[in-house]
Amino acid sequence: MLTIRDPRTLGLTLAASTVAVVWIAATWAGPVGGAFAFWLIACCACERMWVRLARGEATLSMASCANFAALLLLPASQAMAVTALSSVVGEMLFMRKPPRRVAFNAAQSAIAVGAAAWMFDALGGDRTRLMEMIGTMQWAPLIGAALVYFLVNSGAVSLAVSISDRMSLTTAWKENFGNAYECISSGALFSLGVLL
Repeated sequence: MLTIRDPRTLGLTLAASTVAVVWIAATWAGPVGGAFAFWLIACCACERMWVRLARGEATLSMASCANFAALLLLPASQAMAVTALSSVVGEMLFMRKPPRRVAFNAAQSAIAVGAAAWMFDALGGDRTRLMEMIGTMQWAPLIGAALVYFLVNSGAVSLAVSISDRMSLTTAWKENFGNAYECISSGALFSLGVLL
């Protein structure tokens, strides 16, 4: 594993953190209320349920489920903040990851939520009528958001693993995400997120 002094991992962490912070600040929709606190607690609880992936000490947690639910119900900037904060709590307290990994994972998770929320909105999703959308089979915004979340999240993790383990991005993605089990488990997490 590369150290914090390695310019590639440091650069990746700084870039992801800068994008996440600027995105949240530029689009902030406040003030926060009870829903923000609820989703922060829910996302932190889901961070507690995690497994290690095949390569690069990467992990996968139930947080994707709660993060996806939060992006469907909160303003995008608040969902991004909830995701970043809960990721910091989960990775520091439960997984005991080093600070550079905590910072990168919190940032890339927030970016994945922001990109997924953008896709949900771009495909005509409406947070005020989610039940109606589900009941009338208007699933394109939900499926599009889930696909973008998965691609951004798995892509960012694969990039970090490829840099850390000095392997190709394709190999890192295939070893951690390129199998039927991962597709089924991600589909289940996003489906649970919609139900949640």
